[in-house]
Amino acid sequence: LMIAIIILMAAIAVIAVAVGIYFNKIISRSITEPMMQIRNVVDKLSVGDFNVDVTYESLDEMGETTDALRKTIKALKGYIGDLAYGLGELASKNLKVVPGVEYQGEFVALKDSIVSVLFALDEMMKQLQDSSNQVSLGAEQLADGSQVLAEGATEQAGAIEEILAT
Repeated sequence: LMIAIIILMAAIAVIAVAVGIYFNKIISRSITEPMMQIRNVVDKLSVGDFNVDVTYESLDEMGETTDALRKTIKALKGYIGDLAYGLGELASKNLKVVPGVEYQGEFVALKDSIVSVLFALDEMMKQLQDSSNQVSLGAEQLADGSQVLAEGATEQAGAIEEILAT
């Protein structure tokens, strides 16, 4: 009887250890798989590759973390897309471009700097246009003065000819 109890307890212990190992693997896998996916995504982000998918979904803390990562990637893609569009418009000489996304956090300073640069460039272009208009007006006045001077010289030459003829 004692041997049967010892064998039964040993069997229960072996089963308990096997069940523990099984649950350990399940729990370990539920943590390591999403962490590996997050690490791979962050590695790609760190070299500028934003064409990534975070596919892990769950209602636990790892699911919340991957949801936050998806939101971060979406926001960064929005900022990058908006900056690329704005710089393209600037290259096309459009100084009236405005941000197309809502910048948040530290990115507000970036947006404000870009808006300030665009405003300064717009003001500079207005000043250049004003200067160009003034130069054009001065050139017209100089041409008019030259015309008057030429007419005066022609009249004087005619007058001198008359005096010499008499």
